[in-house]
Amino acid sequence: MYFRIPEKTLVLNKKIVFALAVCLSACYTLSAQKNSRIDSLLKAVKKTSHDTSQGMLYEALSYEYLAQDKLTQAMQFARQSLSAYQKARHSRGMGVALNRMANIYDKIGNYEKSIESYVRASIHAKESKNEYLVAYAFNGLGIVYMEQKDFGRSLANYRKALQIYEKAGEKSKRGNVLNNIGENYLGQMKYDSALFYFEKAKNIWYQLKEERWMASTMTNIGTTFAKQGKTNAAFGYLTQALRIQERLGEDLDKIYTFYGIATLYLRDSNYPLANVNAQKSMMLAKKLNIKIMIRDAAKLMADINVAQGNFRLAYIYQRTFIAYQDSLINQEKIRSINRLQLLRQEAENETLRKQNVVKETELNKSLAENRWQSTLVAAIAVALVLTSLYALFFFLGRQKQKKLNALLSEKNLEIEKIAADLRHAHAEVMTLSEGLEIKVFERTKRLEIQNLQMRKYAFYNAHKLRGPLARILGLAYIMQIDENADTIDLMKKIEISAAEMDDVVREINEILTQKTEL
Repeated sequence: MYFRIPEKTLVLNKKIVFALAVCLSACYTLSAQKNSRIDSLLKAVKKTSHDTSQGMLYEALSYEYLAQDKLTQAMQFARQSLSAYQKARHSRGMGVALNRMANIYDKIGNYEKSIESYVRASIHAKESKNEYLVAYAFNGLGIVYMEQKDFGRSLANYRKALQIYEKAGEKSKRGNVLNNIGENYLGQMKYDSALFYFEKAKNIWYQLKEERWMASTMTNIGTTFAKQGKTNAAFGYLTQALRIQERLGEDLDKIYTFYGIATLYLRDSNYPLANVNAQKSMMLAKKLNIKIMIRDAAKLMADINVAQGNFRLAYIYQRTFIAYQDSLINQEKIRSINRLQLLRQEAENETLRKQNVVKETELNKSLAENRWQSTLVAAIAVALVLTSLYALFFFLGRQKQKKLNALLSEKNLEIEKIAADLRHAHAEVMTLSEGLEIKVFERTKRLEIQNLQMRKYAFYNAHKLRGPLARILGLAYIMQIDENADTIDLMKKIEISAAEMDDVVREINEILTQKTEL
């Protein structure tokens, strides 16, 4: 699962904050009586004429409707928020409103408009010098491109967001983006790179004691190990994540963790435990009405029962899977309808704008004709002279403009070529840097193993080899100085010590062989 980063709350000057607070407090009692935050916000909008305050209230209304999945109303108020901020020339507010619109476009699957809105949001955020809002837009672009399987552009935008958060020292947001980069590599099936970035994100969550996000990232790590076929490692991370999630009571996160554990048990043919975990995943998904996970858990339960030969239950779960699959298809149809409604609304707004432009043009034309008719006789001679001069200067100006345009086109082509070379070089440097980090990590592990073997070799040499050798030397010395010594007994002891020394030499030889292989 990838993480979105919430926008920072807008900070207004004291006068605006005071006016907005008075407005909202006047509606508070009514809101409590009707239990309707939306009604309170609508009444608050009517009571303020300040553009920035209206922008904030429209933005809050957009958020409320978005939380209820009413995308048409959410988009309507997001546009009104943008319009109010534009009147106030509030660049930061425009960036927030455009980020909200981009999020809604993403939800309805209009990726082109989502990307356009995120780009516009980043421009306004830069104008307001709000780096956090810029990074939010880059992270959003990364998510949209990843949903389209455009992993290259997704990764480029994630890296831009990561660079901003690293410069600002924002560890928590760095953790979010690092997790998303891991998701990007997981989607590309580059599992080692995915694990590398998931581990970085997990370490940040551990330092910040953000247990929920750490558990989510651990679930991602377990999923990655499962895709690599490393079942034991996958079990380890998923069970650790589950313990944290159960302690925190994070039912939403547990849905995915139970599902992953059930999949592993099914792979190991441990059908009872696979069944238990799949049922837990489905129960939580039903409790939270996460239809896509109810569908997936039902399909998993059907597969488990087929593997057990319980075809009646498998049929029941398969029907559940089909029912939720149809429900999700209907949801997608509703999203398409919402998208068409938004497109129609945009078309109507554009038509209205064009009609206003035409009316304004006709009015200006009518006024110009009246002025012209009233002054035509008196100004005809002057007009002829001015027209001739204008034509001459226009001709000369056009010639000069053509030359300048040609020169400008050449310079633009040169600049584009240089920019393309720089982008290519930057991409190569980033790729090399990433590969180098992974290689350094692997080489360090190998050196640790070699050092362990060298210490083992030194131990054998200093202790185990020296003991048998010392006994042989001692027995030989006894044979030299004691003529009455039992030679046969001494030779047997020498033979035993020599055999021990031979075993030690063999073990040392094995260690040296392993070192050579490394």
